[in-house]
Amino acid sequence: PLDLTLRLVEVENDRVWVRMDNALPGGLPMDLWGAEDEVADRYTLVLPEEALQGRYRVEIALHHSNGSPALFRAEDGQGDALALTDLLYPPVVSTLPPEPDVPLEMSLGDAIALVGYDGPARVAPGETFHVAFYWKAAAQPQVDYKVFVHLVGDDGTLLAQSDSQPANWSYPTSRWQAGEYVRDEHTLTLDPTAPRGDAWLSVGLYDLDTGERLVVRDEAGNALAERRVLVQRVQVR
Repeated sequence: PLDLTLRLVEVENDRVWVRMDNALPGGLPMDLWGAEDEVADRYTLVLPEEALQGRYRVEIALHHSNGSPALFRAEDGQGDALALTDLLYPPVVSTLPPEPDVPLEMSLGDAIALVGYDGPARVAPGETFHVAFYWKAAAQPQVDYKVFVHLVGDDGTLLAQSDSQPANWSYPTSRWQAGEYVRDEHTLTLDPTAPRGDAWLSVGLYDLDTGERLVVRDEAGNALAERRVLVQRVQVR
């Protein structure tokens, strides 16, 4: 039988940050797999908090119980792994444009733009999920703003929310420098009683002292109602 190893490797220096070994991929020894079998084998890789920002490679290796490699070998004859995909662990602050899942072009006030978003298209009642917004400082903001994130049902019911300063309270807007991109992640928990259906994820900024929301304009310069960005429709399933 063959054992499976899954690794999360930092691309720049080939450092292995996460390694998972499994002698029973899919719950069965591989010598019991049939020739036409399709075996589902799922893993969750969690990057340690001390891991550096940058690019990572997910790779898989199969090897015999004595440790000798099997099936996969690099073209140069070195190594025993097959690269599955590359992942980006982006920095909180960067001068390089981000690569969000959903690109956007929205301006909030005179100094801040929302240029993208990462997050799920589907969540389940009671589920905790993560979303990330990518802000750009068109100029240095003079005020500390707070970010509000709302998941709202079609009937206007608030199903989940998060309110905080950007980057988990670590990088207030008054410290942003013109030209910077800021990755701002939020954790939300969907109400367990949320009805199944469609909902809208929205985001905006407001003054910590006055509570007044910043005016939001789309790429054509049109002011949006309720001073918020409707980022994405999310299915509650």
